[in-house]
Amino acid sequence: MIVGSDVLSSLPKWRSFDELARLVDFLVVKRPGSTIEEIPEVRATTIDIDALDISATELRQAIADGADVDEFISPLVVGYIEEKGLYARA
Repeated sequence: MIVGSDVLSSLPKWRSFDELARLVDFLVVKRPGSTIEEIPEVRATTIDIDALDISATELRQAIADGADVDEFISPLVVGYIEEKGLYARA
């Protein structure tokens, strides 16, 4: 499972974390400005990439707010999100 390093420390709070930790290995993408904390139950490999300085949570919120996210997401993905009404406020 791929997660950002900003999410790693919250994994033990996830529902069914113990089961998930038994079932998967994690690929942790180092995010700008975050530190990586080892969690004993988690099998993880860390990679460094040119990650954008915005989290998925922030992107979803920006989409829900109607902000322009074209610099972060390809036009095809933006079109799909709009077509399906994903992340729109109810």
